[in-house]
Amino acid sequence: MTDPVSAAESKLGDPYQWGGTGPDAFDCSGLMQWAYGQAGIKLPRTSQEQRNAGTVISLAQAQPGDLITYSYPGESGNPTPGNHVGMFLSPGKMIDAPYTGADVRVDNIDTAHLDRVVHVTGAPVGSTSSAATLASYGINPETWPGTVMGASWNPLGILGDAAGSAAAAVTSTILKAMGPLMLNAASLAVGGGLIMLGLWRMTEPTRTEAKKVKDKAEKAAGDAAKVAAVAA
Repeated sequence: MTDPVSAAESKLGDPYQWGGTGPDAFDCSGLMQWAYGQAGIKLPRTSQEQRNAGTVISLAQAQPGDLITYSYPGESGNPTPGNHVGMFLSPGKMIDAPYTGADVRVDNIDTAHLDRVVHVTGAPVGSTSSAATLASYGINPETWPGTVMGASWNPLGILGDAAGSAAAAVTSTILKAMGPLMLNAASLAVGGGLIMLGLWRMTEPTRTEAKKVKDKAEKAAGDAAKVAAVAA
């Protein structure tokens, strides 16, 4: 028994076939049914049925293995909603059997036609990789940390939606503007410190010698003053 993600990935490159349920050719829902079957989880046959096979969650909450269903227009033989299905892999990526002439492959998630994201009942919780963790908080790992202050950022839950979005937008703008300046300032400070330390060490022999000369001069002056005082 294996997990659904590993099972689906093992079929990368296999051909699409309408009505195919494997093990060597698949349509979109056939691939999902077969992959989950390898984990001992039974899925219904069609994508329209699979969209109701578990708990509906947001895309930001998706974990590897969750189903992503789509609604594409003009599919008389495969009506909406949910006339295509793929498996979430990582933020922005899924694995699916797309259409005739295309093999099982990794595709970008098509948010324009997204129907719903479904966590299948009985399926294991997906990987808690850093990318998945960021995505669970609504942060796009590909643009992190620039989007850390996204519109949904409200960690304490004390702001209303409008106020939270406004505060996040203002703070995000400030951070994005100050970020390069802060980085440059820190770099200059560290670099300047290292230069000063280097100069201090480089001039140490000269300073030591100068101090010796000064001490000798002061001693000579002191001795001369003593001689003059005795002579007087």
